[in-house]
Amino acid sequence: MPYKQVESSQIQVFPLAERKSYIRIEDERILPTDPVPDAGPMKERIEQLAERIRKARKNNAAVILVYGAHLIKNGAGPLVNALIENGFVTHVATHGAGVIHDWEFAFRGVSSESVRDNARLGRFGSWDEIGRAINLSALSAAASGIGLEKGSGSSSKRMA
Repeated sequence: MPYKQVESSQIQVFPLAERKSYIRIEDERILPTDPVPDAGPMKERIEQLAERIRKARKNNAAVILVYGAHLIKNGAGPLVNALIENGFVTHVATHGAGVIHDWEFAFRGVSSESVRDNARLGRFGSWDEIGRAINLSALSAAASGIGLEKGSGSSSKRMA
């Protein structure tokens, strides 16, 4: 192993209430009823994509939305939820940070920590409630044979 193995008994977690969070969902969320911004030069490509999605759904084909964490971090969770609820998207996939931002918004209405401040202290990503809740959700979902977010009441639902 090129790196020294972490001694699990030395890992510390901290209460999320001790962390400074930089983003409030109330300030960032984008609702489906908000005015649509000008897409500029992307307008034609977006319209083509929308038409392909409508055609796929008309033919009962699956539409999978794969996204990074910044989609949720920047307040677009309610838009993702609307796409699902209105039948335009049948499946979603993201990575761990996307799930974490969504969970934090649903739990406390805030998200985003300072990498610079917390990494140097050995505290980045070491918040007790997040790890506990997400790992328990994953275990429960695996035991039940369902996806991690199925029916979880994500921030996009809670904050819409």
